[in-house]
Amino acid sequence: VTYIEATLDDIAAANRLAHAVLGTTLDELPPQTRALLHLVRDHVAARATAEGVQPRDVRFTRREVREATAWGDTQLKLHLSRLESLEYLLVRRDGARFVYELAWSGEGEAGAPFVMGLIDVEALRARDYDGDRSGPEAERSVPGRAEVGPVSPPGRAPESPKTPAIVRLAAPRAALRPERALPEEIGQRRSYA
Repeated sequence: VTYIEATLDDIAAANRLAHAVLGTTLDELPPQTRALLHLVRDHVAARATAEGVQPRDVRFTRREVREATAWGDTQLKLHLSRLESLEYLLVRRDGARFVYELAWSGEGEAGAPFVMGLIDVEALRARDYDGDRSGPEAERSVPGRAEVGPVSPPGRAPESPKTPAIVRLAAPRAALRPERALPEEIGQRRSYA
């Protein structure tokens, strides 16, 4: 089997290319929409700190944003829908209501093009792997699961019955033909004589 193994440096190079070729800038947002994006980011950061969670785990409603920003409902609907359509905000369903999640984490503040949602290579480098695993450089990796379960589930019955059950139709095959909508004599008359 021939394959190519990607290293963390390969992923970093791919990220740089993606930002340069596919990236957008915050300058593409209308000024009011961009201002709302920053206000939403500040609101999410404050809630994340208060709740002790990551900003990506904070969910909020339009009402919460309206109260935090003191913007009018019509203006807020317009700019939130722009941020939603450009995927800076993700809409989630929470029971009967809709909540937002901030997908933007501050990329492109300096005006450089960016693509949201790419893997952070530095976070991968700093990731502490499980010490019980041998890793890709070892001779043999430890399996993640036991090779055989403790008890196999029951299988088929030990023996098939000697005489299979036969299902017979109650009526002969001829009786199963569909009925004609019109009797034969009427069905053969020409309508245009």
